[in-house]
Amino acid sequence: MTLIPFDPAQVPVADILHLLELAVGPPNRERALAVLESREAARLYVALAEGRPAGIIRFCRTGPTSGEITHLAVTPEYQRQGIGRAMVHELAHLEALREVWAETDQAAVGFYHSLGFDIASLGEKYPGVERFRCTLHCAG
Repeated sequence: MTLIPFDPAQVPVADILHLLELAVGPPNRERALAVLESREAARLYVALAEGRPAGIIRFCRTGPTSGEITHLAVTPEYQRQGIGRAMVHELAHLEALREVWAETDQAAVGFYHSLGFDIASLGEKYPGVERFRCTLHCAG
């Protein structure tokens, strides 16, 4: 797996939109387009496996050595192969992070916990939906 900054000259926008649709759940083309178009405050990285886009991670810096993962997805064919784990660790390395965090729902808490993130409930932020803040303190 190689993690590269998104560049439309290297990775087709259609592939990125497909990955973003997976990340905005439930899949929604309009929301994916809005995320792609709002890149000015974020960095978008693409995971390549066997030369093909296998995952995406969108990151916003929140401080000199900290930031938030706002979107993360791996294509179904590459799931459960360590791509998501590798993206998070490579992002922390590339961005020289000492702390990275994500806000997520119950479905993704297990993934973040397996990577060593501390999990804290934010309560029911939306009717019937509990949200969590997942925080990883990185070596560095």
